Amino acid sequence: MPLDLSSQNNALKDAPDLASSILQISQSHLSQFTRCPRKFQYRYLEQWGLPTCDSQRDQQTLGSQFHNLLQQREMGLDIQPFLKDSPPLQQWFEALLQFPPPFIIGERRSEHQQTMVCEGFMLVVVYDLLIQNSQQAQILDWKTYTRPRNLSDLLNDWQTRLYPYLLVETSSYSPEQVSMVYWFAQIRGKASHSLVLPYDSAQHQQTQEQLRQVLSQLRQSLSMYEGNQDFSQAPLEEGHCYRHEHTCPFLARCRVRPQVFAGGEELDAIAEIPL
Repeated sequence: MPLDLSSQNNALKDAPDLASSILQISQSHLSQFTRCPRKFQYRYLEQWGLPTCDSQRDQQTLGSQFHNLLQQREMGLDIQPFLKDSPPLQQWFEALLQFPPPFIIGERRSEHQQTMVCEGFMLVVVYDLLIQNSQQAQILDWKTYTRPRNLSDLLNDWQTRLYPYLLVETSSYSPEQVSMVYWFAQIRGKASHSLVLPYDSAQHQQTQEQLRQVLSQLRQSLSMYEGNQDFSQAPLEEGHCYRHEHTCPFLARCRVRPQVFAGGEELDAIAEIPL
């Protein structure tokens, strides 16, 4: 979900008190800010886009189509137009029918948006599918990429933490009554299509503490940004800027002084990509 600043982007530094205004924050924004605050600034405040190749755009389009297909299905509408001319969508939908996630019984809401105000920010999530009954709630998220072998990054991702946290905070469910299920359209070997992640009070408390800390840091960064001070940069040694074949598209814009990486390439030699 894009940060909802479209009406403010052209006058951010002229705003009287940006740090005190309510901004919409999704799990994507939390993830980006915790990885690299400066990249958050470039992407969401100054609206510098990220370059994508044709294969990435095609994959993103297919992912959106698959989500739309399942939303249409939940609404009882015809999904054949989605399947007719798209072998990948047919393959993923057949996999879902053959290897469905362990759905609970209850009221189903597709593409359901949930919001709450926290630390002066509007937290926003969109559940691909939310199923609720009097005893439990289940959040389902469709992933059209391959299930990762190492799940630690996914378990620590802000989506995994924020989605059940916000549901508990805005409902009468206890953390133990909520679970999150990722369903992967593509898998390797004998891995399961579904990954079921139970939730509990310890996770909820930890997420609450981390969330308040991150939002406090974001508020401070926004306040300093109003005074024409850039957001902080991720340390080079963390690998977010330059690692193996990955180069941050904002690298030359961000690191204005020449620096030499382990591979011997000078930063100034990496061209900035205007978007």
